[in-house]
Amino acid sequence: MLESLGWNDGFASSFDAGEGRVPGRVVVEEKDAFVVRTADAEVHARLAGRFRQRRLAEELLPTVGDFVAIDARDDGWSLIQAVLPRTTAFVRSDPSRATMTQVLAANFETVWIFASLTAELSARRVEHFLAVAWNSGAQPVVVLTKADLEDVDADRLAEVESIAIGCPVHVTSAITGDGVDELKEHVSGNRTAVILGASGVGKSTMINYLLGEQRLATQPTRADDVGRHTTTHRELVQLPDGGMLIDTPGLREIGIWSIDGTDTLYEDITRLASECRFRNCKHRTEPDCAIRAAIAAGDLDEGHMKTYYKMLREMAFLARRKKYKPGIDWRRNTKRVADVAWNDRADL
Repeated sequence: MLESLGWNDGFASSFDAGEGRVPGRVVVEEKDAFVVRTADAEVHARLAGRFRQRRLAEELLPTVGDFVAIDARDDGWSLIQAVLPRTTAFVRSDPSRATMTQVLAANFETVWIFASLTAELSARRVEHFLAVAWNSGAQPVVVLTKADLEDVDADRLAEVESIAIGCPVHVTSAITGDGVDELKEHVSGNRTAVILGASGVGKSTMINYLLGEQRLATQPTRADDVGRHTTTHRELVQLPDGGMLIDTPGLREIGIWSIDGTDTLYEDITRLASECRFRNCKHRTEPDCAIRAAIAAGDLDEGHMKTYYKMLREMAFLARRKKYKPGIDWRRNTKRVADVAWNDRADL
């Protein structure tokens, strides 16, 4: 039944059942093809022509986790006719187009941020993922994996906990099962979690453990405790005990599109900034800077502050790109025409 996929009264109220359409949820996305699970079956689907005719922005196209309205065709392919309004979405800037957004998952209640308790654990990377998670509108959860490989470094764990303000931190192992029951509670009641994390931190291994079978490919950890990349596409999987997970390819870099919703993560910095002597304080050499004083006293981590201002710089860069993009495109097109004319000058 659709309820086991997270279907509720909110989605039902926005669904138009006209013209023989039925609701379903996107469970796999591969370029222009989708796998959609309905109340009765799992079908292959493509986008209806209206999506291409309108040239919709990529963030308006269906993605894994979306509830959609589909109709069947005689050739075995269903057509996605509409995307129902999303409750949450994981959005990042498109790596190939600096002024475009890319939606990687939709309609989830929690975001599981995976990081391994090995030598490559980076608190700054976890913080970067936390900013994206808060921006999605869902509740972040930090999942520290591979606790069975070595004794947990108390200092390393404390550093992660210090930046994971307002969200749970679970120390887990897919080998011993430690911490897994606590993870299951976050997806009880047919809720959905989206999984984020760099390649090789044990996401697929944990999903297999929760599924009770080796459904996703995994690679053994190297001798230097560094995992290998395995996941190649986004997929929604249902757990036998209820709940769903949206697996994503390993991501080492996330282009932040917005820092809305990150007030909890950076509340300490914004509060201190309001106490600076000068309203336009750059927190470098200005007198009576509350942020520099907090860093000197050991009350604020300097790396935490640098990550925040790096994100602000990314936002400023994107704003400039959006503002000047029409002019940039015009210059590129003009140069392309000029190059063609110059190369074809012998034919003139």
